[in-house]
Amino acid sequence: MKRILLLLTSVIFAPYAAADIMCYACGGTGEESTCLNNPDRVVKCPYECCTITRIEFIEDGTLSSFGRGCQNNCKKDGVYKTPDSTFLTYQTYCRSPKCNDGDGTEDPDGGKGDGSNEIHGIKGKSGCLAVSASFSTLLLPLLGRLILR
Repeated sequence: MKRILLLLTSVIFAPYAAADIMCYACGGTGEESTCLNNPDRVVKCPYECCTITRIEFIEDGTLSSFGRGCQNNCKKDGVYKTPDSTFLTYQTYCRSPKCNDGDGTEDPDGGKGDGSNEIHGIKGKSGCLAVSASFSTLLLPLLGRLILR
């Protein structure tokens, strides 16, 4: 009985432990970059969040480079600006499907179109999948210990 309960619990929470997210992935330079203006490559990312990295020259604000992707160890969702003597770097983090679709200077809006976190007009919260994954990662070992006692 304990093994059946453990197996059932694992099956229920397994989808949350493997938190893949769909993100745009591309790179380019200059204002005419396809990556900046019309991203179309979407990847199933095994990491925590989608990202945008935008680097501008401080002197005149022109775009040096631009990229979209995904990574682990993300900061809280939003845009973080880091200036140095030559460049202003914008680093954007977001956790809903295809949320890395903006120009990298404003907070992500939770995705548009196909990647929206909206169901029947009701807005979801960004990061819900990540929270569920963290919760199940902590919960499964505890349930296993309780069941196997």
